[in-house]
Amino acid sequence: MRGPGATVAPTSSRSKETFEIGLRSFINEARMLAQFDHPALVKVYRFWEANGTAYMVMPYYEGTTLKEELSRAQTPPAGCRQHSTSAKRNPDGGGSSSTSSPPAHRGSSDRQGASAI
Repeated sequence: MRGPGATVAPTSSRSKETFEIGLRSFINEARMLAQFDHPALVKVYRFWEANGTAYMVMPYYEGTTLKEELSRAQTPPAGCRQHSTSAKRNPDGGGSSSTSSPPAHRGSSDRQGASAI
């Protein structure tokens, strides 16, 4: 939540620890990425803390997002497992079971540019 002077603060005292852990993680990731210059990694030009949060500057790449590409794909990319939350019948014929949910993805946004936690 943004407070006076554009300062970012957790919405409750319960979320303060989680926010601080996420902020430290964001800074550590930015610091690590800034050290590398490799085509498989996004380039971090600069990162800083201000207003109770952190920011990083990365190049903006024109093109489609991963989400857009996946929605156009006829089949999943090779090596990808499909997840389903629908119930499936057990092979022994009894009841139904549910498959697990897809793993959570830790990331920022579909597009690159200035990011903030």
